[in-house]
Amino acid sequence: MTRLSIVLLGVALGACTPAAGPERIADVERVKEPHADATRSSAEPEVDALATLQAKWEVVRIDDLAFPTQQSFVHFQSEGFFTHEAGCGGGHPAFYEATKDGSLTTSRREPVVIAKCLNARAATLERALANVIDNLSGWAMPTPSTLVLTAADGRTAELRLPFGPVPELEGDWRVVSIGGRSWAGPKPATLRVSFNWLSSSAGCNDGGATWSSPAPGRLEIGPFASTQMLCDEPLMAAEGNLFGAVARVTGYRIDGENAVLTGPRDIVLVR
Repeated sequence: MTRLSIVLLGVALGACTPAAGPERIADVERVKEPHADATRSSAEPEVDALATLQAKWEVVRIDDLAFPTQQSFVHFQSEGFFTHEAGCGGGHPAFYEATKDGSLTTSRREPVVIAKCLNARAATLERALANVIDNLSGWAMPTPSTLVLTAADGRTAELRLPFGPVPELEGDWRVVSIGGRSWAGPKPATLRVSFNWLSSSAGCNDGGATWSSPAPGRLEIGPFASTQMLCDEPLMAAEGNLFGAVARVTGYRIDGENAVLTGPRDIVLVR
C-alpha cells in the first residue's frame, strides 16, 4: 500500500469515529443535572426543624385560656408523627411538617372525636387544643424550654418542656453512698435517669418516678412506685433505704465524675 493510500485511509476512519468533543461533555454534564448536593441542602432545614421540635411539650395556655399543669401535652415524635391530649381521652394521632424558617403544617387521617369527659372544662380544653393544632401555620422557640405555636387565624399556644432536660444526669449510675454512709447492701444499688423517668434497684424490686427540673440544680420527683416482689430480709431493708432516699430527692449537683442527688439524705452516684 502506498503512502498516499495509508493517509487517505486514516482520514476516512477519523471521519467515522464519534466525536469526543462538545457532545460527549454535554452528555456527562446532563448526568450530573440532579445535583445531589443541592437536593441534600434543601432537605436539611426540614430535618433540623423536626429534630428541634421532637419532645413531649406541656401545654401552658392558648391565648388567655390556661391549661392545668401536667395534664395537657403535645408530643412531637420522629418521622413527622405526633399526638396530643388535654385531659379528656387524648392521644389523637396526627402528622406535621416543619421548616427551619418557622412554618408548621399538620394533617390527620381521621378527625378528632372528643369522648365523654369527667367534666365540661376538660372537654373545652380538649377541643380548644385540637382546633388550634388543626390550623397551625408556624412555630417559634423563644427559649430552649419554651415553644410557641401559631394558628393561621392568629391564635397562639404556649408550650414548655416539663421534664428536664438535664443531659449530665441522664444515664446509668451506681450508688456509692446514702446519707454519708457507704452502700452496704447485699447487692449493688443502681439508678437510671432517662429523659422523664428515674428508676432504681437494689437487686430485688424496681422502683421509679417521673422527675422534672424547674431550675438548675433543682429536682422534683413525682409519686414513687415499685414492683412488689418478696426477697430476703437484708435485701428488702437495703431496698427500702434506697427507695426512701430517692423519693425525697430535691436537687442535684455534678461533682467531677460523680453526681450527687441532694435531699434529706444525699445520694452519691458514679457512672
